[in-house]
Amino acid sequence: MFTSVMFLIAVSATAEEYGDFTYTDNGATITITGYDYNGSGGAVTIPGMINGKPVTSIGTSAFSRRKKLTDITIPDSVTSIGDTAFAFCTGLTSVNLPNSLTSIGDNAFYYCGLTSVKIPDSVTSIGVYSFYHCTELTSVTIGNSVTNIGADAFRYCTDLTSVTIPKSVTSIGDSTFYYCTKLTVITVDASNSSYSSLDGVLFNKSQTTLIQYPPGKAGSYTIPASVTSIEKHAFYYCTKLTDIAIPASTNIREPAFTCCAGLTAITVDAANSSCSSLDGVLFNKSQTTLIQCPSGKAGSYNIPASVTNIGYYAFASCTGLTSVTIPKSVTSIGGKAFSHCISLTGITVDAANSSYSSLDGVLFNKSQTTLIQCPSGKTGSYTIPASVTSIGESAFESCSSLTGVTIGNSVTSIGIVAFRDCKGLTSITIPASVTKIELEAFDGCDKLIGVYFRGNAPSFGFHLFNNARQVTVYYLPGTTGWKPTFADCPTKLWPPDVK
Repeated sequence: MFTSVMFLIAVSATAEEYGDFTYTDNGATITITGYDYNGSGGAVTIPGMINGKPVTSIGTSAFSRRKKLTDITIPDSVTSIGDTAFAFCTGLTSVNLPNSLTSIGDNAFYYCGLTSVKIPDSVTSIGVYSFYHCTELTSVTIGNSVTNIGADAFRYCTDLTSVTIPKSVTSIGDSTFYYCTKLTVITVDASNSSYSSLDGVLFNKSQTTLIQYPPGKAGSYTIPASVTSIEKHAFYYCTKLTDIAIPASTNIREPAFTCCAGLTAITVDAANSSCSSLDGVLFNKSQTTLIQCPSGKAGSYNIPASVTNIGYYAFASCTGLTSVTIPKSVTSIGGKAFSHCISLTGITVDAANSSYSSLDGVLFNKSQTTLIQCPSGKTGSYTIPASVTSIGESAFESCSSLTGVTIGNSVTSIGIVAFRDCKGLTSITIPASVTKIELEAFDGCDKLIGVYFRGNAPSFGFHLFNNARQVTVYYLPGTTGWKPTFADCPTKLWPPDVK
């Protein structure tokens, strides 16, 4: 019987119009849906009553992408704002959130132009990505009843300078303040039972876990002796951090300081049992694993002979690094180890290394059948050696100064994001030997116009030409598997005189 009633209610809740608004009648209450919203923009006041019934909710995507909206007044009857309700309202600078409101949905104000937000004391939950990329947001007041702040809730709020966490908050999602580049202080109410702050830095209550270092906080920093662990993104994009000291108590096993452009040195207390440092670089205790080279380290770097493993993201975003020498001892190199090293022009491997090799400053496996990393600072055109059968994940990522790449006839696969952000490429030819191209292989190649295939249509991953939709795909007569579009890009027959 309960199921039948719910079904009847769902059927009867059809969209109706009220002025510029569309809504659904839920029986006793009204939900603004806005799917047919055709208002002229500017300042908009949402009605509190429609046909004698209170408006209690703003539905999913109700005002999404209404870029002319500048100001929204929400009535005191509304208790919930649905997912993506105001997403991409880039002209929206002001919204009043009523004291009746209890929840703000996921992505609710995603990519809006809001300059300040006051979340009332009635709200208990702030959804994931709710204020994501509100780059004009300078001030936010979080109400005293909020218990949950969703992951990435204020991510990319680049004008936000400070935030106070009330005593009611018991859960803060991952990366909540990621890339808030002007955020210099996070304050937690002393009565909060789950979180605390010290010198503007966010911790758990006992200060054993460092959760978030404010990305805009400048200078050097010494991690408190109470800290045993650091959250994954705690220091990401802390570009004004210059050096950091890690105490004996803190265990770090993965890169925690990626994209800290100003960071030139990481120092570890000699009594630390899990990690160590040498010349400002972070290692495990025995210095067999290179965990992280600080992003601000410049010039050339010789990896110590003790190292057998170069960790995932170990040198990522070391924008001033120009060359790296890998010793014969290294047997393992993690993914994206040299990603976004935009000044890196050469990677050299000791000839006695049994796992890796280099040729013309490019990193390969020992047999040179897999191209692992072309340094991001390499310029001009590049011809992949005939021995190569696979192009690895991120192999040419951010090689923005490369103007051409010639792929040999032995290559059968092109890895995930292999050519991402190769912004100098205007065309590329894929040999007939290639049967598989992984997802987002040409993402961000915004000057890429023509991709020329010599063989049959290969299998391909999602978003192959993401952010490169100007591409036309050409194929030869007599080849198979081609349709009017390939990976969402138009296809054309490639007669010999085209290229």
